[in-house]
Amino acid sequence: MTVSEGGGMVGPAADSILIRTCSRRRNPGYYGAADVLVSPETAEEGCWVMKRLLAISLLLLASCATEEAYRAEVASWLGKPETALVSAWGAPDLVYDTESGQRVLTYKSRMQFTTTTAPYVGVTDHGGVVYAPGSPILRDLQCTTNFTIDGGVVVDWSFRGNDCRI
Repeated sequence: MTVSEGGGMVGPAADSILIRTCSRRRNPGYYGAADVLVSPETAEEGCWVMKRLLAISLLLLASCATEEAYRAEVASWLGKPETALVSAWGAPDLVYDTESGQRVLTYKSRMQFTTTTAPYVGVTDHGGVVYAPGSPILRDLQCTTNFTIDGGVVVDWSFRGNDCRI
């Protein structure tokens, strides 16, 4: 690689971008940096992959926060009238009157669907191609939310399930 007076690259490396990567040397305890020349297209593709990984990471992070948002929504009903709760959430799926005079309103949601794993494509030792279709997976998402009512007011709540989120 040759550097011009202006600081830019000239010669065969002018169409490439110099990047630094980590590589493992022969010594198992030694890690060093190696210079690698890649084309601008390869660098752009690497940027595209990194952007997608960042987007996926943010989505995963957001999915963790949605249960907390659900918890905050359910907790916001403490001290509110039962009539307001039923007006907002609709008729409960189950109503249970306790011996102590409290009432428990239960709301249930459930969604089932089937997805498939990614198909497998491989190459055998003899150069043949192996293809296996994806396997079906049943997804069962559900959430059960309970509100305890005493004297016409929400005094407690609980929820359980793998789809309690907003």
